[in-house]
Amino acid sequence: MRETDLVLRGLTIDSKPLKDHMEAVGHKEAFDFVSELVKDNVPISEGIIKQIHCLVLADKREDRGVYRRVPVRIMGAQHEPVQPYLIEPKMEQLLYDFAASTEHVRQNWLAFTSSLRASILSLMVMAEPDDCL
Repeated sequence: MRETDLVLRGLTIDSKPLKDHMEAVGHKEAFDFVSELVKDNVPISEGIIKQIHCLVLADKREDRGVYRRVPVRIMGAQHEPVQPYLIEPKMEQLLYDFAASTEHVRQNWLAFTSSLRASILSLMVMAEPDDCL
């Protein structure tokens, strides 16, 4: 009963915030999901990326799986995030470039994930639960 009470108050058994626990669970679920995709040779798509995003942000229901709709700035960064109206075309171009690449699969994947990582923080925020798994 005491442990249940602690969890309901937002603490895990090790006195860590429940948010940290949910974040770790989300990352593990995303890793397992990606492992299954690789095993089943599922091609990467915008929908798959959004599903992974939903899993990674398990602790932030309001931020999962959709593109942001408002302009943002990152304080102290020289990088200027893409404007909201350009996000979907940028993702489409990224996926097109990945599919059209003639590079070795490893080089292609590294380039894709690097580009995606550079974009993802400025692309995906403010989710709607229906877009998640």
